[in-house]
Amino acid sequence: MLKTVKSTTLTGQSQIEVDGKMVTAVQMTANISGQANTSENMTVVNKDLYEANIAECRSDMDAFRETYRAIEDNEN
Repeated sequence: MLKTVKSTTLTGQSQIEVDGKMVTAVQMTANISGQANTSENMTVVNKDLYEANIAECRSDMDAFRETYRAIEDNEN
């Protein structure tokens, strides 16, 4: 018997401008399954940049969480 499950992967990055270039401070991933199984991973990839811009990074992380929760709510 074949069983299929639709899933969505959402990725995001909290980026800060440094010397005219966008540099990633935090990488975010959410895997959303149609069966209400969601995994979330947020990884600080540049600790110094994250700590120097913690309010902006956390705001981006909160916005990412709101985005994937809206997708999750739509799929369930």
